[in-house]
Amino acid sequence: MLHQMYFVVTNIRKETNMEVYLSHSIRGKLGSDSTPESLNKNCLTAIEVGDKIRQACPWANIYIPAEHESFVQKAYDKDYMTERQILDVDCDILAEHDILIIHVPEGDELQGGRLIEHDFAINEGIPIGLFKTAKEAIEFLTVGHEYGLHYKGKG
Repeated sequence: MLHQMYFVVTNIRKETNMEVYLSHSIRGKLGSDSTPESLNKNCLTAIEVGDKIRQACPWANIYIPAEHESFVQKAYDKDYMTERQILDVDCDILAEHDILIIHVPEGDELQGGRLIEHDFAINEGIPIGLFKTAKEAIEFLTVGHEYGLHYKGKG
C-alpha cells in the first residue's frame, strides 16, 4: 500500500480541491444473478461510505455512481444501454477526475466494473487507492491533499 500511496501523492493535479471518483460494487459477486434488493444494498453501502469520506474530506469532490443508479438501472432494464455502454460512460466520467478510490470491503474482491475502472485508470495514468473502510480512504486522500497543498500540486 505504501508504494500505491507514493504513486498517488506524486500525481495529484489540483492544489486544494480533488475530484475523486469512488468506485464501488453494484451487482457485486452475484453478477447477473443480483436482485433489486442486493443492488439497493450495495448502492446504499457505497453512499454511506462516500458520505463518511465527504464529511472528513470537505476539500474533495466525491463522485459516487450509486447516487445515479436509479437512472442507469432503468436505462439498462429498458435496453437503452448495455452493461458495456454503461461502463464506457463510467470510464468517461472517471477520466474527468484526479483520483480513483475503489471500495473493496473485507471478504470482497476487485472484480466486475470496479476492475474495468481500475484498469482504465492505470491506462490513463489516474492515481488509484484501494480501501476496505472509509477510514482508510480518508487517510489515503488526506495524505494526497496535504502533499498537494505543500507542493502546490507540483511533485
